[in-house]
Amino acid sequence: MFLNVNLVESMIKDVKFVYVMIIFLSLFLVAMSIDDSHCPHDICPFHLKPKCIFTKVVGQKFFSFSLDGKCGCM
Repeated sequence: MFLNVNLVESMIKDVKFVYVMIIFLSLFLVAMSIDDSHCPHDICPFHLKPKCIFTKVVGQKFFSFSLDGKCGCM
């Protein structure tokens, strides 16, 4: 019993699409899970809370810019 070539190509495209969606969604979930738990609590006065502050870094090797997180008081 032989499979139709068009059917096999369609199944391959579907599998690739599912893999791409899994990778995209996992990257999205990782990016959304950034929190301030890594910032030390003793750097801020008692009335301020430590927050992760993102700054733009220009001149990276592969990208024109990237975001760099630093701890600050807000």
